Amino acid sequence: MLRGELAVDLLPRKSAFVRSAAGRTSAAQVVAANLDLVLVVDALGDGVRSRRIERYLAVAWSSGATPVVVLTKADLCADVTASVEAVREDALGIDVLPVSMVTGQGLADVRALLTPGRTAAMVGPSGVGKSSLANALAGRTVAGTHEIRLDGRGRHTTTARELHQLPGGGLLVDTPGMRELALHDDADGVESAFADVAELATGCRFRDCGHQGNRGARWRPRSTTAGWTPPGSPAGASSRRRPTGSCCVSMRVPGPRSAPGCAPGSGRSARSATGRARAADPAWVASRAVRVLVIGSGAREHALCVALSSDPVVEALACAPGNAGTRALAEPLVVDVADPDAIAALASAWSADLVVIGPEVPLVAGAADAVRDAGIACFGPSAQAAQLEGSKSFAKHVMDAAGVPTARAWPVGGPAELETVLDEVGAPYVVKDDGLAAGKGVLVTDDRAAAAEHGRRVLDAGGAVLVEEYLDGPEVSLFAVTDGTTVLPLVPAQDHKRRDDGDAGPNTGGMGAYAPLPWAPTGLVDEVLRTVLQPTVDEMARRGETFSGLLYAGLALTSQGLRVVEFNARFGDPETQVVLPLLETPLAGLLHAAATGTLADHPPLRWRDGAAVTVVVAAAGYPEAPRTGDPVTGADGDGVLHAGTALSADGAVVSTGGRVLSVVGLGPDLAAARRTAYERVAGVRLADAHWRTDIALAAVEGRITVG
Repeated sequence: MLRGELAVDLLPRKSAFVRSAAGRTSAAQVVAANLDLVLVVDALGDGVRSRRIERYLAVAWSSGATPVVVLTKADLCADVTASVEAVREDALGIDVLPVSMVTGQGLADVRALLTPGRTAAMVGPSGVGKSSLANALAGRTVAGTHEIRLDGRGRHTTTARELHQLPGGGLLVDTPGMRELALHDDADGVESAFADVAELATGCRFRDCGHQGNRGARWRPRSTTAGWTPPGSPAGASSRRRPTGSCCVSMRVPGPRSAPGCAPGSGRSARSATGRARAADPAWVASRAVRVLVIGSGAREHALCVALSSDPVVEALACAPGNAGTRALAEPLVVDVADPDAIAALASAWSADLVVIGPEVPLVAGAADAVRDAGIACFGPSAQAAQLEGSKSFAKHVMDAAGVPTARAWPVGGPAELETVLDEVGAPYVVKDDGLAAGKGVLVTDDRAAAAEHGRRVLDAGGAVLVEEYLDGPEVSLFAVTDGTTVLPLVPAQDHKRRDDGDAGPNTGGMGAYAPLPWAPTGLVDEVLRTVLQPTVDEMARRGETFSGLLYAGLALTSQGLRVVEFNARFGDPETQVVLPLLETPLAGLLHAAATGTLADHPPLRWRDGAAVTVVVAAAGYPEAPRTGDPVTGADGDGVLHAGTALSADGAVVSTGGRVLSVVGLGPDLAAARRTAYERVAGVRLADAHWRTDIALAAVEGRITVG
C-alpha cells in the first residue's frame, strides 16, 4: 500500500480500518491504517441506502478516524438537495458531501479535506464510483490499480488497494468495494449476519470507546515541517469530528452548531452550500504527536482528561495527582499541587509538551510561571494575573479601570469597620472572603448576625473581607479562552452553589450545573465579550500583567443590567463537566494556541447540538465536615466523573473528599439530559450520600426570567 518515500514518519494514531468488522464471514484484513479520514462513499439516486451508510459509519468510527459521507453521481440525481438531506438526517451529524466526477460538482469540498499531511481511505459498496473519485481527485483519467475486473453486474471494480498522492499534498487510499455490507440493504437478516457491525452501531453509537487502545499511524510527506504547526496554517490543518471520547460520557449528539448568542467569529463555522458546517473547516493540528500533563485531582480534571484523550494529536496524557477515575485515561503521577517548582520539575521529567493547570491554588502560587520558565507551554495565567481570582479587591480595581460593570464593594479591615459597613449596606448582606476559598467563602443572607459572624471568622483567620451590594437576577458562568489578546468565549452555563434543593443550605463548591441556557437573552455572549471579557484582558495587558489561560466570568443578569459577580482564573467546577462535552473543537490545539499566543489564528470554535447536565454526589457532612474513606460503587458507569476518589489497597474506589462524583447526562435537549443524569446518579452507591434533586429543573420548567 505504501510507495517509495511517502512513508517517512510513524506517529501513534488510533486509526486502523479492519475489513473483518464488515462481517463475520470476511477474512481479517487491514484495509487501511494511518488515517485521518474515512470517506464513506455511496451513489446518489435510488441506489443510496441510509441503512447501509449507517453500517459503514459504524465501522468507520471504530477505526478511530473521522468519517465523512461522500455521495457520488450527483449529475444523475434529479433532486440532489432532497437526497442529501435524507441521508444527512440518518447520518448522525456526519458531514454529507454530494459530488459529480462528470461536472466536477463538490470535488473542491472533498479536496479541501485532504490538505498536506492528511490521509483518507474510501470505503463503500462496489460500483459507487470510488476509483473514479480517486482519479478525479488525483487528476488522472486511468486508475492506478493492480487489476480492474468486470463484476457480475457489469461494473468495473478495483480488487487491490492503492495509495494516491494528491496534487494538494494529501494521501488517499482506494479500497476494494465491501459488497457484503451492501447485499443486505433491507433484508431481515442484517442484524444476525452482521452482529459485530450491529454492536458497533447500537452499542458504541459511533463513539471511540473500547477502540481507544487501537494504535495506528499517520503518514506524512517529507515536506511537512516537524514540530507544532501554527494554528490556521494549511499544512496539516485538521479537525476530528469525533464526539467526546470515552464511553463514560458518550451519547448520541447531533452535528456541530454555534454557541447560543456567540460572539462574531467565535463560534460560527464555515457553511457548505447546503448550510451545514463542513469537515473541511480549517482547524489546528500538530504535525507530531504531543504529550499533555494535567494538574489537579477533581472532576474538572477528569473532564479535561476525557476531552484531551479524544484529541488525535495527544500521544500521551498524564494527570497529577489525579484520582481513581483519571487513571483510566491518563498516567497517574505524584506532585504537590501547591509547589510550583515541583510541578515544573515533573513536567520536565515527563517531557510534557503542554501543561494544563486545573485548580486555582497552583496558579496563584505561580505554577504557570515555573512551567514556562522551564521552557514548556502552559495553559494558565501567571501568579500576578491569577490575582483576578486570588484577590477580589484586586479584581475590583481592574474592573473599575476597565469600566466593567460590577457590584459596589467595601473592603473591611477589622471587626468595627465590618459592623459599620453592614449597617450602611443593609440586607441582603453579601460577605466575601477576599482570598481563595474554594467557592465557599461567600455568605449571602438576610440575617445580620450571621453576616457579621462570617466576616469575623474570616478576619480572625487572618483574611481580608469584602462586603458587596446584593445583585438580583439569575447567575451565569461564562468561560473564555484567551492568550492575553484574543478572547474566545465558550458556551454559557449555570451552576448551583447551595447544598440543598431550592437553593437552601450553605454555599458549596457547586452541586451541579447545566448548559446551554435556554433562557439566556439573545446576544448575551456578544455583550459579555464586549463589556466584560475583552476590556478585562486589555486592562491586564495595559498593566503588564498579561492574562493567558481561562478567564471565568461569574455574572448576574440583574434588573439593572449585566454585572460581574466574580472572576476565576481557571476552568470552573462543575461547569467544565457540562461545557466540554458540547465542545466539538479538539481541546489540545485550542489550549496550546492560548498558551503560545497564537489564538488569533485558531479556527472558529464548533459546538455540538444538545445539552448537558451534571449532578454532584457529595459525601455525608459536606461541606462543613465531609466523611471520607467510604466505598463507592457504580463509579465506572456511563457519565460518571470522579472528584474526591482514590483506589484503596485492594483496588476498590473510596471517597477522599466532600464532592465525590460528578455525574453527567447528555441529551438532545435539557430535559432529556437531566433525565439521563439522574438515571445515572441512581446507579451510584455511596453511604449517606447527598445530592440535589433539582439541578436544571427551573430551566426545564421555564421558571427563570431575566430583567
